[in-house]
Amino acid sequence: MGYRATATALSVVFVLAVAHGGATSAADVAVDVERHAGSVVVDASVIVDADARTAWRVLTDYGRYREFVPGLRASHVIAREGTHVTVEQTGLAPWWLLRVPIAVTYEIVESPPASLRSRADIPGTGVLRSTYALTPAGSALHLRYTGTLTIAPGFLAPLREVAGEQAIAAHMRALADEMERQARIDGSRMVDGARAGEPVRHR
Repeated sequence: MGYRATATALSVVFVLAVAHGGATSAADVAVDVERHAGSVVVDASVIVDADARTAWRVLTDYGRYREFVPGLRASHVIAREGTHVTVEQTGLAPWWLLRVPIAVTYEIVESPPASLRSRADIPGTGVLRSTYALTPAGSALHLRYTGTLTIAPGFLAPLREVAGEQAIAAHMRALADEMERQARIDGSRMVDGARAGEPVRHR
């Protein structure tokens, strides 16, 4: 099989993997992307109908991520020292083309109660540096994610970029949904269909 045929076949597998991996969540989250030589900067945001305490609890409850994040099989805190946390996650990554299980270790620095940053080496893909921030937005919260994905060289790099965007959007939607769900359980928020999941776009 030649180079062009190989790339086409992998593209088909990739599209199917993304479609199965939560692409429908991307429509609910505003995602802006800037591409640079060898890297992608992703800015994603969403308005969350939840109180700050509940949102922070969900964001930092890493052991529960597998209960609501699509494609995530396991998430464990393997070390904690003050605000420095090491989290290992295993899941089916859509940018892996064949959706095989991989393990990724995140080095996280928390800045309670409103932000955290992390770094992860993703095998075969590159290095992901991320920041999450929670800021007031009227009676709700603005959840914003900024991530820089440094892509490993190779002809599959553009596919990995797109898949990374899809995965980030799905992850953000899952976080927002769980924050709102927990806030309703706690009684701190009423159901507000006009506000829940409303995207915020950055230009």
